[in-house]
Amino acid sequence: MHAARLFSGHELFFFGLAALLAHQIDAISSGRITIDLVPRDEVMERSRLPYPLQRVVTLRTALTPEACAARLMDPRLPNTFWSFLDSSRGLQGDASRAGFRVEMASNQSQMVYAVGRFEADGGGTSIQLLLTFKRWPLIAVAAAAILIPLVWAAMAGLGFPLPRFVIVFLVVFGVAGNFLFGLD
Repeated sequence: MHAARLFSGHELFFFGLAALLAHQIDAISSGRITIDLVPRDEVMERSRLPYPLQRVVTLRTALTPEACAARLMDPRLPNTFWSFLDSSRGLQGDASRAGFRVEMASNQSQMVYAVGRFEADGGGTSIQLLLTFKRWPLIAVAAAAILIPLVWAAMAGLGFPLPRFVIVFLVVFGVAGNFLFGLD
C-alpha cells in the first residue's frame, strides 16, 4: 500500500508539472502571455560590469544605419571557425535605424545579449555596442559555483561522501563550461 501511494504521488507530481507547462505553452501560443525575446536590463547597461562579463565596442562602417539594421537581422550570418556554435541561425530581437537589442536565435535561452545604437557621421555609421551577460543566468552560474561545494561538504558531513572527481567534474564542466560557452 505504501509503495502504491509513493508511486501515485510521484505520478501526480510529474503529471501536474506537465499540465502546468502545457498551460503556460498554451497561454504563450494564444497570446495571453507575451515574451520579450531580448531582455531589457537597464541597470546592467548603465552600471558597467568587469571586462569578462561586459564589453563595450565601437565599430565604424561605410554602410548607412538602415543598411546596418537590415544586415544585423539577416538570418544568414556567416559562421566563424572558432565558435562552439557551429550552425548559427542568425539573431533575434529588434533593430531599427536608431539602435538594436539582439541575441543569438536558438531554442534555448542565451546567456548574453547585445544592445547598441547607430550614429550616422560623414560617409558612414558609427556603432556603439555593449555585449553583456544576462542577470539571471549569471546569478545561477555564480550560485552553482558556491552551492556545489557546500552541498558536497554537507553530504560528506551526513555520511554520504561523494568522490572528489564528481565535485571537480560538476564545477569544471557545469560552471566553467557554461561561463566559457557564454563568453563564446
